[in-house]
Amino acid sequence: MAPPWVLLDRHVKFVDGGIFAGGAGKAAAAIGGSIREPSVEEDVAAMEPHPAVADPPEATRLSMLRGIPAHPMQSVHDGMISSTDRGLVVLYTGRYRPGNGDHLRTGYYLCLGNSAAILRCGGEEEGAYVLAELLCGPTFFFHIDLAFALGGSRVCWADLLAGVLICDLFAPQGPEFSFVPLPQGRSLHTPDNVRLGRKVQEFRSMGIVRGVLTFVALVGYTEVSLSKSSDVVLETWALSLDLREWRKGPAVRVGDLWASESFSKMGLPRGRPPMFPALSMDEYGIVYAFLNDIEYVDTADYYGQIIGRQLVLNAHYVVRLDLVQNRVLYSKKSPTNSLAQLAPSLLASDFSAYLHGSKSKDRQRGEEASNAGATMKRIKY
Repeated sequence: MAPPWVLLDRHVKFVDGGIFAGGAGKAAAAIGGSIREPSVEEDVAAMEPHPAVADPPEATRLSMLRGIPAHPMQSVHDGMISSTDRGLVVLYTGRYRPGNGDHLRTGYYLCLGNSAAILRCGGEEEGAYVLAELLCGPTFFFHIDLAFALGGSRVCWADLLAGVLICDLFAPQGPEFSFVPLPQGRSLHTPDNVRLGRKVQEFRSMGIVRGVLTFVALVGYTEVSLSKSSDVVLETWALSLDLREWRKGPAVRVGDLWASESFSKMGLPRGRPPMFPALSMDEYGIVYAFLNDIEYVDTADYYGQIIGRQLVLNAHYVVRLDLVQNRVLYSKKSPTNSLAQLAPSLLASDFSAYLHGSKSKDRQRGEEASNAGATMKRIKY
């Protein structure tokens, strides 16, 4: 039986259908047995998702089976999951990401921090440009780190350094937006509004825990030196149901975690705080995180002269932490020491609960999405 929620690897691989039996037959059926080159829509309809589901803290991975041997998306080899909502998984393919400057030539723009912009209109007509005035407020410091659904009627866009923008889709007067800043003292703004250079998910995250919007952060992670990393605090905050007040939840000081009996028994590395925290979706006070045993070693040239230093990963662990009891409930050491593990890209998702088929309401939501022009694939497990 599939777990109620998983830690979903946001990286998606696209594989050819030939490696699965029956792939060619399904592809032919998708385009009515025609030998013509299929459209992108037909190609997507012929695709089949293949999830490799694992219980947290193991990562669940999703691959997409391309059922048509020659199609417009043959050059697409990977994608990135943007967000999920119940049985729905939304992903970007290829190199495109929102705000990626490499694709501005296509004519689709999101302009932030400007009062006006020259936009190209759709179509092939030459000279089809318009000068558009952008109605923005006095500040433009907002970056979307995460997007997720809250309940059945709200969509959230979280800036882990500032707060969360919430859209109530079914408000009486139509969709209604509201902004909830992070708990007092937890917003991280530089004096000139320059965003931190490091990856924010390295020390912060946000998600839904038992229906409650919850914020988790390693407080002091960016401020203290490595020698004082024991003073970093892993803390959680829960937003009230009326979206008006943050309430502080369980927290643990990293130094106290290192000193705990469970941490010592498992032989976990000290010296560096946990990284990339992820909230359990169904357990209060449970946080998943990563621990790394890394060091810098000197590198020498052919003559033995020191020419620099190299980062070496000695061990990589994933742990399950109980912040209420200050205990390590589970730990697992990675079989490999690839440096790519230093920056995991995982998303807490309950899509696994819908692998055996979804309820009638979810089926209706899928049909509505299809009618709006979206393409939805039902995942079988």
